[in-house]
Amino acid sequence: MGKDGGANGPGDIKMRRNNDLFTKHLLESCNLHSVLDCPGGTFQGAGVKTVVLFFEKGTKTRKVWYYQLDPGRNLGKTNPLNDADLAEFVQLQATCADSPKSWTVDAKSIDPATFDLSVKNPNGGEVVVHRSPEEIMDEMDSAEKTEVQELLEFEEDTAGGMMTTEYVALHDNATAADALAALKGNTDLLESLNTLFLIDTEERLTAAIPLARLFLATGDARLKALASGTLIQVTVDETQKRVTALFDKYNLLTLPVVDEEGKLAGVITADDIISVLRRK
Repeated sequence: MGKDGGANGPGDIKMRRNNDLFTKHLLESCNLHSVLDCPGGTFQGAGVKTVVLFFEKGTKTRKVWYYQLDPGRNLGKTNPLNDADLAEFVQLQATCADSPKSWTVDAKSIDPATFDLSVKNPNGGEVVVHRSPEEIMDEMDSAEKTEVQELLEFEEDTAGGMMTTEYVALHDNATAADALAALKGNTDLLESLNTLFLIDTEERLTAAIPLARLFLATGDARLKALASGTLIQVTVDETQKRVTALFDKYNLLTLPVVDEEGKLAGVITADDIISVLRRK
């Protein structure tokens, strides 16, 4: 499971319409590194096949490793799964090794129009069919569930529906040394991070700092002094068309998204825009 949990939302959430949005959030805000496909009867009360997702919050998914569990017998209450059944899975997962029962999928190959995670074993076998978003959300801790539920409330073709929560924000009195310390605490974001954000005591967005400027500053330099001259931002209800136009007009890499109170809610990256354009 993920470090911060994993799963099922309340029925009043518009899950069916937002299945792709949920999966998009999972792939872009979490590292979905492993998928364990279990046969029917693995868990009591679940007669159908069950898929267990292993993910870590904080960095986007780049590759997904799949394993199809085949204990060679029917599982059930009187014949439960045991440690020996999982021995090969545990061994192979350590290095995400390929085998007749395991394989790796590049996240870029996942269809951005549907974000369908169902994948057929290239070595032969059944298609891995994933649990519903409701089932996954039921296993999440309260903080992670709340975050996902809030994202699902936004229409997909708005800035709120496009954004991710993968960013680094500091208070507007912070120094370059503070920023470097924050980056060291978020090393999993460094590969995709290009902008830092400043917020005031009310968490309202005040500035954006291109990451490159940080490495040219002295440790005691105030981040405010490194900020971009013009702060380009959008609200959560801004249209997808307008967001795409801003990326094109200003050649943006990252665009901050704020709520109705001006508080930083998330960011949209150039990769998100590319995904949108591919779907058209």
